[in-house]
Amino acid sequence: MQRDLSPFVIAELAARESWKRRDYAAGYAEAGHAAELAQEAGDELRWWKMVLLQAECLRDQGSIQECQQLAVELAAHPVANSAPDLGARAAILLAHSLQGLGRLPEAVDAATTAARLVAGDFENVYLHIQAQQALIAALAESGRHEDAWQECLDLESLLTDHVDEDTAGKAYWVIGNVAFLSNRVNEGGHYHDLAAGKLSPSQDVDLWARFNRASAEMRLQAKLGDAATLRCIERAELATEVVGGSERDILEMSLVRAHWYYLTGDMGTAISLLTPLRSKFPILATQTAAEATFILGRALMAQGHEAESLQMLDEAATLFDTAAAPERSATVRGFIASAEPSDRRHQQFLQGGVMPEATVFPGAAPLQPEVPTRPAPAPGVACTRLHDLAVKAVLPRGADLNETATAQLYSRIGELAGNRRVAVVLELTGVRSVNRAARAAYAAIPSVSAWAILGESPVDRLLGHFLLGGEFNSVPAQYFTAENDALDWLSRLDDVL
Repeated sequence: MQRDLSPFVIAELAARESWKRRDYAAGYAEAGHAAELAQEAGDELRWWKMVLLQAECLRDQGSIQECQQLAVELAAHPVANSAPDLGARAAILLAHSLQGLGRLPEAVDAATTAARLVAGDFENVYLHIQAQQALIAALAESGRHEDAWQECLDLESLLTDHVDEDTAGKAYWVIGNVAFLSNRVNEGGHYHDLAAGKLSPSQDVDLWARFNRASAEMRLQAKLGDAATLRCIERAELATEVVGGSERDILEMSLVRAHWYYLTGDMGTAISLLTPLRSKFPILATQTAAEATFILGRALMAQGHEAESLQMLDEAATLFDTAAAPERSATVRGFIASAEPSDRRHQQFLQGGVMPEATVFPGAAPLQPEVPTRPAPAPGVACTRLHDLAVKAVLPRGADLNETATAQLYSRIGELAGNRRVAVVLELTGVRSVNRAARAAYAAIPSVSAWAILGESPVDRLLGHFLLGGEFNSVPAQYFTAENDALDWLSRLDDVL
C-alpha cells in the first residue's frame, strides 16, 4: 500500500517558504520535520534533500561549523553518489562552509569537485555556475587572484542567452570583484556595469542595494573617483532607504560616502561623517571599523591634524590585526612610515589638489571636492493642463532632480492654475536620480492637492517610492504605471478635483 506523502509535501513547502522569507530558524525546524517524515516513509532521496535544506539554513544564518558537519555527511551519503547534480549540490555547500571556516585549500578542492561533476551538462548549467562561483570565491580569498581570474573566464563562457538575468547579474558581479582584486580595474568596472544591467531592483531591492554598495566599495578601493562610482553610491543609498535598511546597513553606507568624499578631496565632509561613526563601531564588523578609522586617520593627516591622525592610524592597524587582516594592517603601518613630518604639509594632496589615490584620466580636470556631488542644471519640466484642475508634469529623461527642478514645477503650476490648488500627475520615466532635498521640496509645494507619480521601469518604481517617502502626509500620493489608472484614482478622491 502506497504511503500518503501529502504531510511531507506540506512540510517541505513550509520549509522552503520559510527559507525564502529568510526565516532560517523556522526553515531549519520545518525541514527537519519533513526529513523525519521522509525517513518514516523510507524515502532516502527526499530525506537527503531536506537535510540539505537544513544545512543551507545553517549556512545562511551563520552557523558555519554545524553546516560543515552536515555537508560532510551529505557528500559521503550514497544518495550524493547516485547522480552528478546531487553530488555537486553537496560539494558546493561543503565548499561554502569550508571557506567560512577559513579552510581554504579544502574549499578549493570541494568546489573543484562540484564543477567537475556537472561540467558540460547543459541541464545542470545553473549548478555549474554555482560551483564556479564557489571555486572563484575560495581562490580569491586564498590570494590566488590569477587562478581565480582564469576560472572567471570559464564562468563567463557559461552565461549564454539561456541563463536568466538574475543569475547572470550575480555572476558578472563575482567576475567584476575578481577583476578589481587582480588590478584589472577597467575590466572590473565593465563587469560590474554588466551586473547592474542584469540585476533588477524590482526583483530584489535588498540585493540591488548590496550589489551597488559592494561595487562602490570595490571602485573606491581601486581608487576610482569617477561618475560611475558616484552612481553606485547613490543607487545603494536610494535602495537602502526604500527597503528600510538596518542600522548597520545605514552606517556602512555612511562609510562608503565618507570614502568617496575623502577620495575626491573633501576632507572636512569625510571627517564629519566618520567621527560620529566611531561611537557605533560595536555594531560594525571589526574590519569595517578598521577601514573607517584608516580613512579618518588619512583625512585628518590631510588637514594637518598630525597627532590625532597618528592616533587614528595606530588604532586602525590594531583593529586590522584584531580582524586577522595582516595585509591591511601592513598597509596602514606603511602609510604611517611614509608620512614623514617634513612631507606632510607640503604634498600637493594636503593642499586640496589631486589626491594620490584618485584615478584621473589623462587630460581630465582634477577632481574638486564638490564637483562630483553637484547635480547638473535641472532641464525644463514640461507641464500641460488636464481637465478638472489637474496638471500633468513630465520630467526630462536622464535628469538629476534637485531643488531647482522643484522650483520650476512650482512656477509652472502657478502659471497654469493661478492661486487654485491642483492635482499633479508627475511622470518621472527615465529620470536618473532624485536627491533628498528635492524629495522634501516636492512634498512642500503648497498648491498641490494630490500627487499621482507615474513611471514605467523598475528603476522608475524605485525612484517613485523614494519620492513618496518624503513628507507627503498632508495630501494623497501614490505610484502608478498607467496614466489612466492615475487619473481614475484622482477622480475618486474627495476634495481633490
